[in-house]
Amino acid sequence: LLCLFVSSFALALAFASKYYAGPHQRFADAYLGDVFIVICLYFWLALLWPQLHVLTKFALIAGLAIGVELLQATGLPASLRLPAPFVFVLGTSFDQRDFLFYGTGLMVAVLFDLLLVRWARRHCGVCR
Repeated sequence: LLCLFVSSFALALAFASKYYAGPHQRFADAYLGDVFIVICLYFWLALLWPQLHVLTKFALIAGLAIGVELLQATGLPASLRLPAPFVFVLGTSFDQRDFLFYGTGLMVAVLFDLLLVRWARRHCGVCR
């Protein structure tokens, strides 16, 4: 249940970052979603395959994020003119700073996995 909660909460924050209209709106739209979406995907993996090692989850989600970002560099996602929420998944433009924010989100996910989720697994039996 903890993995489902974390994944759902991160997904909600990723979507909220796209609709945020306050101060630093550009930063929230361009980068916060990157942080939250990789956290969401990481914990989906943890939910679906709890036996996966933390480094395996890290590598799979990092590979997916890098692949999507490199696909954006081709211009293909922008040329498809996809509607939201599909445009949120594939993005529209390449930005090398996205790699930094994907990495930040993955580090948060890994730390959370190592510290809290693993503690909960030992003591509460959640996230199995």
